[in-house]
Amino acid sequence: PPPNNVFEGLDRFNWCAGSPPDTNGDVGPNEYIQAVNTSIGIFRKSDGFMEAAFTFDTFMSQGNFGNLCDTNNFGDPIVLYDTFEDRWIIADFAFLTDGSGNFLAPAYECIAASMSGDPIAGGWNFYSVQISDNLNDYTKFGIWPDGLYMSANLYSFGAGSSFRGARVWAF
Repeated sequence: PPPNNVFEGLDRFNWCAGSPPDTNGDVGPNEYIQAVNTSIGIFRKSDGFMEAAFTFDTFMSQGNFGNLCDTNNFGDPIVLYDTFEDRWIIADFAFLTDGSGNFLAPAYECIAASMSGDPIAGGWNFYSVQISDNLNDYTKFGIWPDGLYMSANLYSFGAGSSFRGARVWAF
């Protein structure tokens, strides 16, 4: 069948923050939330109206982490609508690089869980997970009634970064 609605998402010039764009999104009962690199857009599902748009730094700094999740969100965004709990999960990673672009320890996974199905007025809980031994790249999330699950490819910090395997977390 044809789509119910088609609308423009976050535009490249104001929200993309890099190429290639790492796009991700999910749909809930009333909204579609899109994340592209370091930005988030919340759209009304019925007509595509953009209800809000902001950077990950602006969004995650509400968590007052006291770590890189407040100021250095880097991308690999995740957006999930949790049908079990009628809530949204939004995540990305945060880290620093040196002048040569090498990853510096530690890295963080920055996670926000909405308090209700309303991503605008319902409020959010914020969490950060420090990963000190490797960079958590290309994270993926899954939801089940007993928890939130995350996997990531791991890369070493510093010059000559190399693949170190994969890891799984359960929250």
